[in-house]
Amino acid sequence: MSEMTTVDLMKREGSSLGLTISGGSDKDGKPRVSNLRPGGLAARSDQLNVGDYIKSVNGINLSKLRHDEIISLLKNIGERVVLEVEYELPPFVQNPSGVITKSIEVCLHKEGNSFGFVMRGGFHEDWRRSRPLVVTSVRPGGPADREGTIKAGDRVLSIDGMPLSRERHADALTMLMQSGQEALFLIEYDVSAVQQASGPLLVEIVKGPSASLGISLATAVYRNKQVIIIDKIKAASVVERCGALHVSDILLSIDGTSTEHCSLMEAAQLLASTSDIVKLEILPASQSRLPIRPYDTGTSCRWHEKSRGSGGFSPSSTATSGFSSQGSNTLPCPILPITPTSPRSSTGKRRNRKKDHKSSLSLASSSVGPGGQVFHVETSEVILRGDPLTGFGIQLQGGVFATETLSAPPVIRFIEPDSPAERCGLLQVGDRLLFINGIPTEDGTLEEAHQLLRDSALANKVTLEIEFDVAESVVPSSGTFHVKLPKRRGMELGITISASKKPGKPLIISDIRKGSIAHRTGTLEPGDRLLAIDSVRLENCTMEDAMHVLEQAEDMVKLRIQKDEDNIDELEMSGSIIYTVELKRYNGPLGITISGTEEPFDPIVISGLTKKGLAERTGAIHIGDRVLAINGVSLKGKPLSEAIHLLQMAGESVTLKIKKQADRIYFFVCFSLLGEENEPNFTLIVLWI
Repeated sequence: MSEMTTVDLMKREGSSLGLTISGGSDKDGKPRVSNLRPGGLAARSDQLNVGDYIKSVNGINLSKLRHDEIISLLKNIGERVVLEVEYELPPFVQNPSGVITKSIEVCLHKEGNSFGFVMRGGFHEDWRRSRPLVVTSVRPGGPADREGTIKAGDRVLSIDGMPLSRERHADALTMLMQSGQEALFLIEYDVSAVQQASGPLLVEIVKGPSASLGISLATAVYRNKQVIIIDKIKAASVVERCGALHVSDILLSIDGTSTEHCSLMEAAQLLASTSDIVKLEILPASQSRLPIRPYDTGTSCRWHEKSRGSGGFSPSSTATSGFSSQGSNTLPCPILPITPTSPRSSTGKRRNRKKDHKSSLSLASSSVGPGGQVFHVETSEVILRGDPLTGFGIQLQGGVFATETLSAPPVIRFIEPDSPAERCGLLQVGDRLLFINGIPTEDGTLEEAHQLLRDSALANKVTLEIEFDVAESVVPSSGTFHVKLPKRRGMELGITISASKKPGKPLIISDIRKGSIAHRTGTLEPGDRLLAIDSVRLENCTMEDAMHVLEQAEDMVKLRIQKDEDNIDELEMSGSIIYTVELKRYNGPLGITISGTEEPFDPIVISGLTKKGLAERTGAIHIGDRVLAINGVSLKGKPLSEAIHLLQMAGESVTLKIKKQADRIYFFVCFSLLGEENEPNFTLIVLWI
């Protein structure tokens, strides 16, 4: 399928365009560009590709002209040359399998009216002709080539923040020409999803004449020996696009030269002196058990699994299996093995399982993570809004192959910077994805999960249920301490600050969003007093000032926290008892009235009981009792209106957690009262006389 464009060139009198035309009516072929002379006017315009068909020159149709007539016309055309050009539309594959796309911002400086790359495609009323704006070639020595990020096959998503998804090709070219001398491009590129293999690997990378690999090296200790490892991988570099190399991989050899006795400087020099085709032998980080660090954030890549030697480290010369790809820019992305810290077992088939809770705390006992950190597991619902072009910014991992049935939920392996997933502040790498729009991911395939996300992006919205780990820290019941939280500009920490209702008292943390960075520390809770943010003391700050300081903090924010004496865990408070009452209403009223205020930390109490009503008949609920939780949802920090809403939405079974002042000795009893059809009206677990 082809499309038309117009190329307007201005040349000096007596100079040439710098292009070679083949074909003509006597040459049995349409006139086409067969060569662009490096440095010539046509090449520097960055609007022509070899293989383009020339339909007309300054309005003169070339279809019936002989080859020599076309050459003569171009030589004598004058200073202004307007070419009507026909080109083949870039191939379009909707959501190619095995490919994960990433995006990166690239700043380029203009030379003349161009940034050094040819761009084709664009929006069309005929959906079959619509294409992303694809980079079809990068001019050697031009601005894009010197910067080094953009490769043929990349898609241009925006220029200086202006999206191009609905722009025609001609309009996009106009935007390029009208941009300033410096422009910021949002580029989408593909990364190969090379499956992890066992044993040392031989990776062959074709990097092109002017491209750099995009990796830096470091040293580490492996089996009591110093080894060379990959320290950083540049985003959108040759190595990242290849997909076979990862941060912390051990580099065994470079173009056949062993690194066993190399210093870091010698290994770096070996890497810098490689030719266009680089052969690297590596031991993947996933097998060396060295700490795997995250990524620092055109091309072909061939890699072969090598049979393991007796030492588990010495390479063998026999290639036993492998993967081969050359020149493709639609390769899938590397997937690092992330083992969920809390594997979940599955019962029943995937499509028959029901999503029966929105947010819950695991009742299982605490677990110990790989680093000795004690944690417990929680689940939460997260709603993201994205768009069909950029999606939600989540990349998943699970299983060995994308089409195999998952025995555990897929794991979030990467979150795109500044994406909806990152900006929400409620997702982290390593979280387990349980449901996508209510559909369970376990017992499905990774490809099905990715397809659900792609389909949701078309609707601009997705609802995810995730499982994540919360640290169980030692939290003092009173006193002052510091909490450090990682933070990036524009990313929410997940805390809400409120002014105390008592004059002269410090600001308080009134709410903590479930799944947020603050929530996962396991240290902060509603009601904590906020005394300082980094070095800024807050005693004379307003709530708005404190929020501004928090929003401006970067990298790492340090909160100085004071626990309120009134914020001690309810079970530890002297002079009171805690018990739970479960009521089954059978479509009838509970027979209780609650009261409180909209102040988040005022108590919510039982203020009335209907005579002979369900609650009164229990004998366990009395006027003046404090309600601590409704159906497992704590009322700490919640206003009266939210407690009323929880009661209204509670359903047939309502569980109330009650606190009562104690002035006598108590012991535990548990009993039930029977209602209709011998069903218990309520179950009472209480401390009693």
